[in-house]
Amino acid sequence: MLQVVNMNRNPLGKEASETYLNEILKKQERKQHSFAHSLKKALSSGEKALENFYFLLKEDEMIGCCGMVIDESAMDEQEKPWITSLYVKEEHRGNNYGQLLLNHVVHKAKLLGYESAYLEPGDTGFAPCKNWVKVNGKKNLVSGPLYYKNLEDQR
Repeated sequence: MLQVVNMNRNPLGKEASETYLNEILKKQERKQHSFAHSLKKALSSGEKALENFYFLLKEDEMIGCCGMVIDESAMDEQEKPWITSLYVKEEHRGNNYGQLLLNHVVHKAKLLGYESAYLEPGDTGFAPCKNWVKVNGKKNLVSGPLYYKNLEDQR
């Protein structure tokens, strides 16, 4: 059974969530500057920032995560929230689990009252599905492609 939970509601515990994020960070740090940057920032920002990190559980195993950054002081208010640190374990890729996590986090953004969202997938090779528009010539906080989505039609 698949389940998406935030850090505070993870049945495996907060400590297991932090350990998982730190393991991913170690694996990704050399490969993806933007992913590592976003994850380091969230881990160092404290509990409030981590409330918006979500984990995909399959049975009793964490197989993916995705975060929503809404309190980044360097971000323009119009460019919030940013969806970042989308990750699925390699052995579980190809099952649309990344899209499942992304949909969950976008839905949360809509529930929080945001009219749009930005996605910064880094160098993961993840290409968002329909209704995401690549933003060209826009300065963003970290390197890599940047996508925008209007949340008006989001369910």
